[in-house]
Amino acid sequence: MISMAKLISYIFSPVVVAPGALAILVVQAGINGSNRMLIWLTAFFFASLVPLITLLILRAKKKITDLDVSLREQRFTPLLISLVSYAIAYVFLETMQANNLTRGLVFCSITNLLIMMLITRYWKVSFHAAGLTGPLAALWTLWNAGAWPMMTLTALVGTSRVMLKAHTPAQVIVGSLLGFFLTFIQLKLFFI
Repeated sequence: MISMAKLISYIFSPVVVAPGALAILVVQAGINGSNRMLIWLTAFFFASLVPLITLLILRAKKKITDLDVSLREQRFTPLLISLVSYAIAYVFLETMQANNLTRGLVFCSITNLLIMMLITRYWKVSFHAAGLTGPLAALWTLWNAGAWPMMTLTALVGTSRVMLKAHTPAQVIVGSLLGFFLTFIQLKLFFI
């Protein structure tokens, strides 16, 4: 059962989920083919690849003990690098005139990450949960009830994180609520 929980946790980590959500948002925007691919590649590179490579490098240099960055004290550097990477992505997406929801999700990732970085200084909150529910909020604004499968996935990942003793139920619930509501509110206020 633990090995299944690990598999679920890795497969549905934020760096894996983000490209899928961004692809859906870019495709749904009706952008033409070549620009669509460039927008998605830009978002994928800065929102997923840079954070993943950062984790791999920090793990190889023994700056973090594992790819989940289980120790709260080790989270600042990878989160800061991710924050800068998201900011660069947002600037590029603005320049490329990406659609509102794509830019909005990246913008929300920046602000959500800032807020969660502040919380993480004092308490370990689940970035896995927030990394799923942020894109869920964007998909919810796009399809309303069509995002129900992702809610089920969020519950599955949250349960896996608790089973792995990576988080308490409270840390998963707070991460889920922060990711969803912060994203939903920001999208409604600034991008929709």
